[in-house]
Amino acid sequence: MSAGTPESPGQGTLRSGALGLWGIVFLVVGSAAPLTSMMGAVPPPLSIGNGIGAPGAWVLTGLVLTLFAVGYATMSRFVTNAGAFYAYIARGLGRPAGLGGAMVAVLSYNTIQCALWGLFGFFSVNILNPKLGVDISWYWWSFVLMAITAVLGYFGIELSARVLGVLLILEVLVLLVLDVAVVFTGGASGLQLNSFNPAEIFSGAPGVTFVFAFATFVGFEATAIYGEETRDPKRTVPRATYVAVAIITVFYALTSWSIVQAYGEDEVVAAATGNPDGLFLDASASYVHPLSASLMEWLILTSIFAALLAFHNAAARYFFAMAREGLLPRAIARTHPRYGSPYLAGILQAGVAFVITLVFVLAGLDPYAGLFAWLSGIAALGIIGLQCLTSLSVIAFFRRTGLDARPWQTKMAPGLGALGLAAAMVFVVVNWDALTGASTGLVGSLWAAVPLFFVCGIAWAGAIRRRDAEAYERLGHFIDESTDAA
Repeated sequence: MSAGTPESPGQGTLRSGALGLWGIVFLVVGSAAPLTSMMGAVPPPLSIGNGIGAPGAWVLTGLVLTLFAVGYATMSRFVTNAGAFYAYIARGLGRPAGLGGAMVAVLSYNTIQCALWGLFGFFSVNILNPKLGVDISWYWWSFVLMAITAVLGYFGIELSARVLGVLLILEVLVLLVLDVAVVFTGGASGLQLNSFNPAEIFSGAPGVTFVFAFATFVGFEATAIYGEETRDPKRTVPRATYVAVAIITVFYALTSWSIVQAYGEDEVVAAATGNPDGLFLDASASYVHPLSASLMEWLILTSIFAALLAFHNAAARYFFAMAREGLLPRAIARTHPRYGSPYLAGILQAGVAFVITLVFVLAGLDPYAGLFAWLSGIAALGIIGLQCLTSLSVIAFFRRTGLDARPWQTKMAPGLGALGLAAAMVFVVVNWDALTGASTGLVGSLWAAVPLFFVCGIAWAGAIRRRDAEAYERLGHFIDESTDAA
């Protein structure tokens, strides 16, 4: 077999060597949905957050997540498992915490996908229906794309990576063209850098801005999920993690700053407050061309589709990893004999997404204000919490094993990252109403689902330990990693 040929999978194993560096980068940056993230997450911080200091908040968020990435990438050289957060936390903080993390990961990746089904349906009604002259309910658009996503997942990760690569390049290009046009024309009143002044970053309500900033990075951490399917994972996964967080940080900071310059620092807050939906579209029409704004509308849909495809693959691999260790029926851990995909786990994930979305449909809830806003809040809190626990796990893992004695990679960076991520969790809960549109009643308490799932996972681990000590020992330890990976 040639060096670059993916290896055939076996029972309970994924297709080794299917992805290279850029395949992983496309998957994880695509899940961050740059175009959708910028158009949806920039106006609220400008309007009700810290105003023109929003771009600086994206820089600081990127720095915190870079600190997280240092420890995450270092540990990825010693732990390769499709249930990344689950395995990392189990190796560092113990099996009960690991299973708690697995429960939160399943909750988070499934809720973010369902949230995006609502968002896709919402934009389809507002974009596709008028352009095509039809009157189709939002959920039919979502269900059709749900089937397409499941089929692409069935045919293996290589096909998904190629599709995501094309869609990602298109959505990034349309924003980059706007960024360049604003810079070269000097914006509305000359280019200024006050957005990166600490006084502006921490003015107004910075907590609101940091909530949205951290939410836009959700997905980049999935690099380690694909370790089993990667060529030379001990090197490729760390590199992909650094490349992904760097690309997202620079791109988000540049794009949010350019939109401030497009309207001018004195006018952008009023523009974001008065016309949040048209903030980017109007700027694109003015600085580039009306056709650019029209293209941007279409690319919103492909951006959401790219994120849906990426999160479908990520959630399916968590189900696969759990089934492989007996936490779910072991049949779910079967991989396709030709494509190497966890096809039964993918079918399960699609079924879960369908049922959750159907509940919202039958309840008559709004796809944007209900399905998207509520569930994306849960997902953001869950992923940030998992990142925080993983940072602590890195410290504990290397302290116990001594496999890497470098203090910056194994203690200082993950420790500082954990502090920043813990602060982000507080921001999310305190600003829950800004993120989800509800602060009271059942919806105002939905954030509690994250700690509840974590506690349930701990209790589940305890029950497994009492019932089957051998099964308990396998938790988070399916893959036998080499200890000389450095």
